[in-house]
Amino acid sequence: MELWMSIVGISMSLGGAVQIYRIWQRKTSDDISMTVWVVLIHGLVWWLIYGIMIGSISLIITNIVGISVDSVVLTMIIKYRTKSKQSALATYYKKKGYTNIGADEEGHTIGNCQKCGLHGVLIDEHKCKKS
Repeated sequence: MELWMSIVGISMSLGGAVQIYRIWQRKTSDDISMTVWVVLIHGLVWWLIYGIMIGSISLIITNIVGISVDSVVLTMIIKYRTKSKQSALATYYKKKGYTNIGADEEGHTIGNCQKCGLHGVLIDEHKCKKS
């Protein structure tokens, strides 16, 4: 019975692999709740502790796998979170006098310089003559 429950538990724990693939494929995690994964990991840690206390191999194995997979999901959510990074950069560059901030095909930050009136400048390399 322990073996069967380990197989069932591991198959459930691998559900996070779908989320890992989705984040990796899209290179963004903006539409995924970080709180859900933190709560899941928290619950799995307590189930692991309980499994250790009662000596249940199926609970121990299942929750180790679950914690591992869900930790990868949480790490990828943090790594591929773009909303907060973009808004922080946009605020910073707006204070420096740039508007319409975005990125080109190569990932360089571009925008319009309000001081000199140039459009589509590479912000990190732009040396405004009117500074």
